[in-house]
Amino acid sequence: MKNGESRLISWVAVCIFLIDWTLKQFALSFAGKGSGAAVEFALFMNKGVAFSIELPEPIYWFLMIVAVLALFWAFSTAFRSRADMLPPLTFIAFGALSNLLDRVMVNATVDYLIFFGRSAINLADVMIVGGLLWLFAIELRREKSKPQQGEK
Repeated sequence: MKNGESRLISWVAVCIFLIDWTLKQFALSFAGKGSGAAVEFALFMNKGVAFSIELPEPIYWFLMIVAVLALFWAFSTAFRSRADMLPPLTFIAFGALSNLLDRVMVNATVDYLIFFGRSAINLADVMIVGGLLWLFAIELRREKSKPQQGEK
């Protein structure tokens, strides 16, 4: 990936981060209950982690520190030898930052897109999952391009 493309992707990540933050502020001020539609904009304060699984706060913060350290390690590896990993890592980092800011500011992740009255997400979640899928696709492509055993 060329430097200009990488910068553009980083700016897209920043813009999505800002849109997510704006939607979170709107959801917090809106604070209305959902109507039961298949997809709706409503506030859901997620006190848990993925899939709203609640953890004791010390365990949550321990896992958050581990995740941040893993992200720093991944960035340092990408800067040294895997520049193709930088754009998806940028998406993951900005998504994680957005949800971490929620946790620090309101002691929960602010979700605002509700699906079927059950699943609640935000754009930061989409950035994280999208970045992880992008990394997986990079690794798949890399594995396919490696010569197979017995090939020359």
